[in-house]
Amino acid sequence: MKKNWAIYMLLMLFVTTVQLSAQQTTNSTSQSFDALQKAAEDGDANAMFAFAQTNNARGEYKTAADWFRKAAEKGLVGAQVRFGIICFKGQGVEKSFTEAAQWFQKAADQTNSAGQFFLGMCYQTGLGVNQDDVMVEKWMRKSAKQGYVEAEYFLGEMYSLGKQVPQNFPESVKWLNLAAAQGHAVAQYYLAQDYEFGRGVCVNYPQAVKWLRLAAQQGDAISQRELGVTLAKGLGTPLDEIESYKWLSLAAAQEDDRAKKYLAISNQMMNGSDIAEARRRLTYFVPQKSAASIASESILTMFRNGENQTVSPK
Repeated sequence: MKKNWAIYMLLMLFVTTVQLSAQQTTNSTSQSFDALQKAAEDGDANAMFAFAQTNNARGEYKTAADWFRKAAEKGLVGAQVRFGIICFKGQGVEKSFTEAAQWFQKAADQTNSAGQFFLGMCYQTGLGVNQDDVMVEKWMRKSAKQGYVEAEYFLGEMYSLGKQVPQNFPESVKWLNLAAAQGHAVAQYYLAQDYEFGRGVCVNYPQAVKWLRLAAQQGDAISQRELGVTLAKGLGTPLDEIESYKWLSLAAAQEDDRAKKYLAISNQMMNGSDIAEARRRLTYFVPQKSAASIASESILTMFRNGENQTVSPK
């Protein structure tokens, strides 16, 4: 009986300790929030930005937008970009492409690479400003020169397609290579194509395979399909039907019609045990998307949604 009582007391002591620890953590968090709010109210721009981020994480979008605006008005460049995005999306404020472009301009004037890129995109799409090819090239170049990965990719695409600038494949490869090295999946795919077809560089199949593989591992469907085809041909890499089947299957699962056709052919040509092995490998595949690719998808969605507005906000 005494032993059971001792165990009970130890358990109660443990529970009480946990409860006190949780209470202290809650109190500490509350005190930190209150201290941050006071610093923001006292006019500290960095505190305003941090307080806005805290409210945004809590889902208090209107309060967050108010504090991002206040920090932006203080000249904090990160807040200017963030509030520009908020105006563009209409998160906690009335949607306004014009006001978004104005805040991107303020950030760009402070040589902020993100602000420069977003301003370039506004000029590209004509959202918030009049469409202007010269301004697109100007701001994209400024941003890319500072290493902003999405601007590097965009500038590479401009030179590849001859949009806003004269077509120049070596210049395109230069910028795509910089973006690809930072993990931009679409840049990796286009760079692979350049190496395969000798656009701006000498034909180099192993390099093409290298960049295709990196993009495919991030889950890019077209790269997965092209890698599957390359492995089936043994072009720049040892022929490997099992790996080819795996990559074609991954692309087909993303509704790539050409991958589905190639996969149907593989099903007829390969033996059952090799197909079973390829399908086994499929179960272990998890796409490893880079931060650059995730950001790229978010930005693309943001501007596509903007362009799809039936009536453009002011």
